[in-house]
Amino acid sequence: FFFKQKTAYEIVDCDWSSDVCSSDLLQAVFQDWRAARGEADRAGSAGLSRLRELGVGEAMLHAFAASHPADRAAATRMAEALRQAGAGPSEEVAALIHDLPKGQVGLFLRIVHVLTGSTTMSYEAGAPLQGLAALRTHADAAPHRARELGAAADVIALLTELAHIEHGGTAADHRVMRLHRADQGRL
Repeated sequence: FFFKQKTAYEIVDCDWSSDVCSSDLLQAVFQDWRAARGEADRAGSAGLSRLRELGVGEAMLHAFAASHPADRAAATRMAEALRQAGAGPSEEVAALIHDLPKGQVGLFLRIVHVLTGSTTMSYEAGAPLQGLAALRTHADAAPHRARELGAAADVIALLTELAHIEHGGTAADHRVMRLHRADQGRL
């Protein structure tokens, strides 16, 4: 691996190019520790409640509840920021489910993903590297996962254009650009 040099501030704050905050990763460690002791995951609960309010199906609710704590926390914050910015229900749902393809990739691989500058690195197949590949390619998989979970066509279209932007493309839909900015913490 070739690691991208980071300042202490960048490591403590966030690497928005990878859409995963190191603080989210640290929170995930703490949340895993708390969950082992039976305490609730507040951010995940808020996101799950919002998905229920938005009327999504049980499959999507189950997939969100089963996702990694760091992904639930980041997605919930992202959806709330979008809602406060005037986003509609489709944008909120897209924000809440866009990271589901990351699955249960472990914390160590998530940290490596952030520290290596994930958007510029490709991974070959191999035991631990498959997890890194899942993190790198989650944007491409998101529309397909959304379709499997019964998402509305508008949500799937938003996620499809978001994946296009992740690869350097552009989007005509202002909602996709707002979603992308929110995903990068620039809303």
